[in-house]
Order: sequence, then C-alpha cells, then structure tokens
Amino acid sequence: MKTAYDKKVKFVNFEIDQMVMKLVEHATDKFQVVWEGPYRILKRLNLGAYLITDSEENRDIVNGDSLKKYHHSTHMVPEVSSQLRSKLHRFKNTVRPIWEGCSVV
Repeated sequence: MKTAYDKKVKFVNFEIDQMVMKLVEHATDKFQVVWEGPYRILKRLNLGAYLITDSEENRDIVNGDSLKKYHHSTHMVPEVSSQLRSKLHRFKNTVRPIWEGCSVV
C-alpha cells in the first residue's frame, strides 16, 4: 500500500517569496472556488509545511500538498472577498497579567 502511494506523490519544493495558490479545505458545493490566493511563501518549515501570508499580512501554516505554483495572468480576474483563514493570531495590544491592578492584602 505504501509503495502505491509513493508512486503517486509529487514532491514540490517552494522557494521563499514565491507566489502560490492554496487549496480550499472544505468546499461546500461543486461550484465553489477550489483554489484561493495568491499567497507568498514566508518560510519553509519541517515535514513539508510552509508559512504563507496574504496581501494584508495575515499568516497561516499549510502543508505543501495544499499548495500549487501561482501563474500570473493578465486575463485573470482576482476575487477580493476571500480572506486567509489564519490559524495564527496577531496581537496588536500587549497582554497584561491578570494580577496587575489588583491589591494584595
């Protein structure tokens, strides 16, 4: 079984700053967009994972199996409404300890 799987697997290495498209994880119907992007590769992580970012600096970690190379076309119309569903959160405000502001008697 493993050898059959290994025959079909294509190993793709993406370079840092390369533009890629991301596979939509949960398509609700057959007419939904399958690929979204473009996104930029920020960093290559272990075991085929990549850190990607969109134009608004939202970040996400995805497996290389869910990415494909982005081919820029002058005839392609970008979809602006979709945003990167980030699993990483960016904190703009510093978090204060819960005991700060309390008096200890």
